[in-house]
Amino acid sequence: MLRAGDTVLIYHCKSGGRTAMNAGRLASAAGQCDVYVMSGGIEGWKRAGFATSATPAREPGTKSGQDGLLKRLTSMFRA
Repeated sequence: MLRAGDTVLIYHCKSGGRTAMNAGRLASAAGQCDVYVMSGGIEGWKRAGFATSATPAREPGTKSGQDGLLKRLTSMFRA
């Protein structure tokens, strides 16, 4: 059960295949938080009838608590 203040990361790609294939690398990069892979990717989410938005959750160029994670993931997958 999630508690207020818990850090949760949900990884997804278009169909879920690439994310599932790299789940171990993603989880180790995330560190101490709950990590989930969205089965079926964003396309599965849409097929299930869940809403999506093209509007960013935050203004471009602003920072979140996960910016360091994004840099680590980017460096891991450039190889």
